[in-house]
Amino acid sequence: HSTIELVTVGLLIALVNVFGALACYRQNVLQRQTFRLMTLQRKAYAKLRQEVTIRRSLQAELERAATTDGLTGLLNRSHFLKCANAELRRAWRRGTATSVLFLDVDAFKSINDCWGHACGDIALQRVARVCEMALRDGDLVGRLGGEEFAMLLPDTGLEGAVDVAERLRDTLARSPLQLESGQNIALTATIGVACCESEEILDALNVADMVMYQGKYSGGNATITALRRSIMLPARAIL
Repeated sequence: HSTIELVTVGLLIALVNVFGALACYRQNVLQRQTFRLMTLQRKAYAKLRQEVTIRRSLQAELERAATTDGLTGLLNRSHFLKCANAELRRAWRRGTATSVLFLDVDAFKSINDCWGHACGDIALQRVARVCEMALRDGDLVGRLGGEEFAMLLPDTGLEGAVDVAERLRDTLARSPLQLESGQNIALTATIGVACCESEEILDALNVADMVMYQGKYSGGNATITALRRSIMLPARAIL
């Protein structure tokens, strides 16, 4: 009997060892599979995050393209008009004054014809930077097209707007473009200033555009003001 019991115990121990080994092997297989799945999951999450980042970057780029002038980095025409109208509606609800500047670079065609379009682009970029430096937080500036720029000055009456326009005009006049050849190109602008007397930005822009052309006819490099309540049909509409 003792021999049989020993054999039985031995078999039981062997079976326990076999089952234990099988269990350990199975556990190792499961651990490797779990690790592999976790690795695949991390890679999938990383790829997803990368795709989300790319999508967000593309979305931001699309939004910039839809709202920003590609050459100067300012607001483009349509987005400037949209933002300006929204600001004007807020100003009318508050009952605060708002003014607009209409800037046109003097003799811009001559710059392009004499020095090339690349130089003309640099001139427009210079004007854009000077406009940005002259304005406060909350002011709006956009490129309407060609060599024409517009600025909206919330909480600013005509006198304050003229001060801004004169500072901007003077800065441009004292900042000629310097070419690699050492030559300097004079860069000046004529600016029309008007108060916004309606909730439609184009009304004020047309008035500022009209008085700006009065400055052009007088030789340019000037700031011209439209008196309040003296709105007339402009010489040329910018609609």
